[in-house]
Amino acid sequence: MGFFKNLFNSLKEKKANKEEEQFNNLSAENKTIYLNKVKNLSETQLEKAIEKQPYLLPHIIADLKVDNYIKLIDIATKKGVDLFDLIDKNSIIDNNTIVNIAVENQPALVLELDDMPNLQEMITPETLIQAFVKNPEVLFSNCPALNKRIVLMGQDKEGKVAKRSSTLRAQLQRAMNLYFRPESEMGNGFDDFAKSIAEQINDAKFVEIVAGNKMTTRVTTAANETLKRSPEKGRVVPAKTLHKWNNRVMYTIPNEARKGLKKSKVSYETYTKYLTGLLSNPSLNSFTNEERTRLVKRCVSIVPELYFELRSLNYADSAEKLTVQLSAYEAFKAMKKDDYADALLDYLGKEQSKKVLAKSKANATRKANKKAKKTETAEKEMSMDRYKY
Repeated sequence: MGFFKNLFNSLKEKKANKEEEQFNNLSAENKTIYLNKVKNLSETQLEKAIEKQPYLLPHIIADLKVDNYIKLIDIATKKGVDLFDLIDKNSIIDNNTIVNIAVENQPALVLELDDMPNLQEMITPETLIQAFVKNPEVLFSNCPALNKRIVLMGQDKEGKVAKRSSTLRAQLQRAMNLYFRPESEMGNGFDDFAKSIAEQINDAKFVEIVAGNKMTTRVTTAANETLKRSPEKGRVVPAKTLHKWNNRVMYTIPNEARKGLKKSKVSYETYTKYLTGLLSNPSLNSFTNEERTRLVKRCVSIVPELYFELRSLNYADSAEKLTVQLSAYEAFKAMKKDDYADALLDYLGKEQSKKVLAKSKANATRKANKKAKKTETAEKEMSMDRYKY
């Protein structure tokens, strides 16, 4: 039965990919006509359409005026639609909602967002718990919500009501321990919160991930440590190794490059060489286009000059992605390499450079608005405090 189920799913996936390819090959005019028909469907019909063609949601999300938009995002992200194709679309749906739904359905996103604090800060503790029970690797993340303080109620040795302070990260670790060793539960109430999380774990994959990564002892993989000490080995690491921790090993060199350049430990040219070596690793040919593009995006956000080498490194598809072009452009601007930023726009051509500039401007406006809102809130709080005395 397992063989036929896998075969059926494989055929179903191939059909879906073919339909998406056919849609992408439509002319702009025919795409608009097709999407307009989808937008005018009833809520029930729209759910069924996104269930069959999840790739359509990013194209219509800006125009959604229905009550079931949360259900639509849930369906699409369960089907693997990329978070970055759904956010910042000027829709009625705020990024916070989209991020939390996507993370719950795609727990590995928690790790991928380690380099994107603005998005990672949107993840709520409740979402992290739901992500953790599906994928315990959430514990390896730098997500701020993992440091949220948790007040635990229980009884002290004398039987009196008492409080203890913990963090969400510690409670998730405790939940994992209780799942594997339920006999270790304390009978004083302080384990109640962790136990409630452990009771939600019922996926065999959870056990597989914990065992494979030796998470009960928090031991990092040898591959991860090797790449940290010898980044030049990224050029020859096999695909099987790069896939460890849901591809986290693949991001080791870019993460070390970002940290190293901030601390000026290693020269810019040296990390450029390391990142180029990683991207030229033939093992990456076995990764999906989406996985390769995410890696490329991270690399050019650290060393933007790499963008000009992408085609020679066999990443022509990724080089065409707006998200990659934008990352390179904004990295140049952040480094005050304005001449390079202008050269990149010339390289992209008039039409594409307009899109990059428009997106960059939108990002800047959003950040400015968020900063202004924080300042306004802080000023109001100060004003209120002034009148207390």
